[in-house]
Amino acid sequence: MCLLLCPVGPATLSGNYTKSTAEGKTAVNSYSGSLAYKVTEPLTLSLQYARNNLASAQTLSNLGAQYALSKRTSVYATYGRGTNGAQSNYDTRGAFTANTVTTTSTTMA
Repeated sequence: MCLLLCPVGPATLSGNYTKSTAEGKTAVNSYSGSLAYKVTEPLTLSLQYARNNLASAQTLSNLGAQYALSKRTSVYATYGRGTNGAQSNYDTRGAFTANTVTTTSTTMA
């Protein structure tokens, strides 16, 4: 696995590459990239993209916004779209979600 995290001013770029092989199975190469941009002190927008090398070439794209209400509490909304069988963690709740969460970190990567 290879991970790259690069803060550039108010933006944070990240990338990831993973190769996994189950015993007797074909190796799966997956890569992903993301961009988080702090628009204002409480508002961060983010984009993510992931893809693998399976014959169906599954992809997953996400768009999100996070608004910090306090140091440890934020509200966020996420839209995710998968192709060729890829599913977002949010698929079971619908294509659009809005939740209030308490976190201990404000870093998005």
